[in-house]
Amino acid sequence: MKIHATPLRALAVCLTVLCIALPAQAQWKWKDANGKIQYSDLPPPPGTPDVSILQRPPGQQLGVMVLRDGKPVNVTEAAAAASKASAPPSKAEQDALAKQKKDEADQLAKQKAEQARINIQKRANCSAARDNLATLQSGVRLRTGADGAIMDDDQRNAAINRAQQVINSECN
Repeated sequence: MKIHATPLRALAVCLTVLCIALPAQAQWKWKDANGKIQYSDLPPPPGTPDVSILQRPPGQQLGVMVLRDGKPVNVTEAAAAASKASAPPSKAEQDALAKQKKDEADQLAKQKAEQARINIQKRANCSAARDNLATLQSGVRLRTGADGAIMDDDQRNAAINRAQQVINSECN
């Protein structure tokens, strides 16, 4: 029986040593403010720079502080928000985005069509005003109003000024 007890004791000693060694892996190692290396099962004191932390227990994350609008945010929440932001949009979001783009394109097309209509009207007004100005400046006797009275020089100058104003506003 003693022959069997020795291997069991050796196994028990090995298991004990392993159980004692496991917590030793969960050690922090860092340089303190004086440059001395410190070991502990607790994290280094607050304010210890990350570059001074030489070893962390497995599964411990870096001391990263995420700020949103100047306020600290839980790192897990920030990671979740980042993954949500990088996740592809859902079908409903894609449909809404497509509808919004279509509405914007329709609105832009309407604006272009309206601008084209305005440009055509301006060209017509410009052409008519230039023709009118040429007629007024030709010196030909013109009749005015329903009574057919001949335009005097003051009326002709006033009409020339109006035609010039139309040219200035519509032909530029």
